[in-house]
Amino acid sequence: MRIAHALSFISAAAAVAFVALAQTEAADQTTPRIRSLSHAIHAVEDLDTTLAFYRDVFGLNGMPQDFPNPAVPQLTNAPGVTLRLSMLRLPGAMLFELTHFKGLERKPARAAYTDPGAASIVLYVRDLDTAVANAMRANAPIVTTGGVPVEIATAQGTARSVLLRDPDGFFVQVVQETPAAGSPGGNVHRVSLAYTIQSAESTARFYGGMLGLELTGPSSFSKDPAMLKLVGAPEGTEFRKLTGVLPGPPADVQFTEFRGVPRTRFHLRVRDPGAPAMAVQVVNLTGMVAQMKAAGVNVISANGQIVDFGGGTHTIFVEDPNGMNLEVFERSSPPPARSQTTPVIRLQNLAHTTESLDKTLPFYRDVLGLPLNGTRDPLAQPPQKLDEDMSKFTATKGMGFRAAAFRIPNADFGFELTEFTGGPRKPVRPNIQDVGAATLALQVRDIEKVLAKVKASGAPIVTIGGAPVNPTGNPSGKLREIVVRDPDGFFVELQQPDPLPPGAASASAPSDILGAAVQFSVEDSASTVAFLRDAIGFDARPTGPLGTNPVVANLIGLPGAQWRITHGNIPGAALDFGLIEYSGVARAKLETGAEDPGSPAFTMVVRDIQAAVDQWTKAGGTVATTGGKPIVRANGAGNVFVRDVNGLMWELIQSAAQ
Repeated sequence: MRIAHALSFISAAAAVAFVALAQTEAADQTTPRIRSLSHAIHAVEDLDTTLAFYRDVFGLNGMPQDFPNPAVPQLTNAPGVTLRLSMLRLPGAMLFELTHFKGLERKPARAAYTDPGAASIVLYVRDLDTAVANAMRANAPIVTTGGVPVEIATAQGTARSVLLRDPDGFFVQVVQETPAAGSPGGNVHRVSLAYTIQSAESTARFYGGMLGLELTGPSSFSKDPAMLKLVGAPEGTEFRKLTGVLPGPPADVQFTEFRGVPRTRFHLRVRDPGAPAMAVQVVNLTGMVAQMKAAGVNVISANGQIVDFGGGTHTIFVEDPNGMNLEVFERSSPPPARSQTTPVIRLQNLAHTTESLDKTLPFYRDVLGLPLNGTRDPLAQPPQKLDEDMSKFTATKGMGFRAAAFRIPNADFGFELTEFTGGPRKPVRPNIQDVGAATLALQVRDIEKVLAKVKASGAPIVTIGGAPVNPTGNPSGKLREIVVRDPDGFFVELQQPDPLPPGAASASAPSDILGAAVQFSVEDSASTVAFLRDAIGFDARPTGPLGTNPVVANLIGLPGAQWRITHGNIPGAALDFGLIEYSGVARAKLETGAEDPGSPAFTMVVRDIQAAVDQWTKAGGTVATTGGKPIVRANGAGNVFVRDVNGLMWELIQSAAQ
């Protein structure tokens, strides 16, 4: 909330620079083509074992969960099969799905890298030697000739690289590369995909002609010895490559054809451990499948039919010319073209109203270690009585107000506590599943140290058992999480990541706080995503399936609950913003005012406040400010409170004119 700054407008003007963000989608919605990469897929023998490998070797974490969708047997043509999975979120918004099928016999198999249908994920790391040492400790087979990294040619010059296998025989190529500015922390900073093909011509016809993916590459073959050593191919082997960029969050993809070496086409059923696949969202699924059938493409799903997967999603598995399984799907309501004049520039603060700033501020400053903005002590400042404009803005009547703003290290948004006095207030202490409830998720470098302070403060612990848990269920992992409440009942999730970001483990690190994210509970995922997309250009990734995880259920104090999560970004902000829809537990919908203790709000900066309100209400939101319109002062500074479809309050801010 920015009321504290709004009050300063009485005596001084504030200025903010604005940037318009835009993304326009192609107008043609009828020609069958790929819309975006959804995720890479890899079927595993045992989910926990493979998750442990990617965590211990590369620092990539995933959460296992059951996937009780009744359409899975039809989609995979495996009657009676059940599915457990984990969706790993990799750098660059890449998703990597590990699938563990149960209830039917399975036939594990491993390809040679030169076999058509073989697949690999390419991980670009800061420190190759550390990754190799971790792989050796995990007993990962090294495919590269000699068992040590080799120097290969890349688009950036040369780089050291090695090829290894995960516990299921799936190929992982590791490349040491200097990260670009702004790359995420951790050893892995970039990801791409690589596939081995039968022939460049048939692959180009399939992916280019049927999916509209542009692929380029030389027609001649190469005998580069470094490449042959990397993939463990014998001397005399030749190869040529096709390269392209999968749309969506863009992902580099490479297809390699080998000759001069014995090759066996590698094709497994979707459920077989070691089976690779790729899921892509397309335009005109019906037309695309008709084209594929006419061209003789093998359709894997039961009866060769498109499957209704629920939630407006229709999907089908097919086999590409090389033997790899490809899931192609379409959503019935694709996002409309976005305006280049979206009024939103960025998310500024997550805020919540307190019963007493004197009680709640020390919890965040002294217990959790969040640094305050500025040098003045907010507790030493008396409340300011809201003038007529600010009373209308907040829909209060002459109440007193004071606030405290915090800086969150390594996060591009802040946190604010507000306090209203001198009028009626209705404290709220929601359950975490209640519609409109919000959670501040803080990454910490030593969760036991912070938790000891939390317990000493008397703050309630939400997590069953009162101790941090590992959501992956692996006792050897160092990832730990716990959920607590602040003095007003507001939820705070503490997470100790595994591994810690570079430098975070040092005793000289400037703060115990390493970063933050925001989550809030929604009534319906699809309607919330549609609203936020239309109202502020929210960039949502695919909504996860409805499922559960006993460890996570205990983490949030909801044994037996199910949930689905949608991750995305607010325009102009890089933070991961989570929308969680709960099921199987009673839920209430919060209806709070700005003055009510426990009430959350999100603050956004806009360049035209009236345009922002118009777009918000057109999308289905409402205005909470008295009079139903923004409060704009003579200097151009403006504020307005609005509500989204879940009843959650958002504050829109317009800066003073320059």
